[in-house]
Amino acid sequence: MSAQSRSAGSRRDPVGARGHVAYIPEQVALYWPDYDAGSRLRMVAKWHLAMPAVTALAGYFPGRRLGWLEDLPAGVAYEWSFRRARMELSYPPGQREAILARFAAVGAPILAVGTTDDEFGTPSAIRRGLGYYTSSPRTQVQLTPAALSATTIIGHFSLFHPSRSGTFWTSALDWLRDGRNPWPEAVVHATPPCRSNTEASR
Repeated sequence: MSAQSRSAGSRRDPVGARGHVAYIPEQVALYWPDYDAGSRLRMVAKWHLAMPAVTALAGYFPGRRLGWLEDLPAGVAYEWSFRRARMELSYPPGQREAILARFAAVGAPILAVGTTDDEFGTPSAIRRGLGYYTSSPRTQVQLTPAALSATTIIGHFSLFHPSRSGTFWTSALDWLRDGRNPWPEAVVHATPPCRSNTEASR
């Protein structure tokens, strides 16, 4: 369970009302029906059939040897492969309420950034992840590679490549520093704070 984020709040209060969080989807809400429709069959075969099978044989997931990300402990690989619609269901029942409470404790405005060529972080996947932050006003934007002056595929990881430092990184500072959405024309969804923990399952 992870979401790569940056906050403009203080170190002691990183999710306080004065901070702003930039949310770039990772594995908070990884769920196979949210995959890009054109790539879904291939991705299910790779990540939900081959990945657990290889992990069972090797005792861990040898991702580096296969050229699929990094090596992963078996438990992490299985949690990824068998993730259900509700992320907290991957945890023991006694821990689930506390996990949801941690998400709900975040009150800072969130700007969620996705790209149109991300097979994992589709609009529905991002909304699923944002649904856990029930106390925050959330704005979701979907950027095209052209909007970032990209001539190659951005996909799921390339927003953090140094080549984006003069485009995405610089623009993201407007949000983190001033709370100003640098991509108002790319907004695809906006949600006010809502105390319901069932929101993420939609």
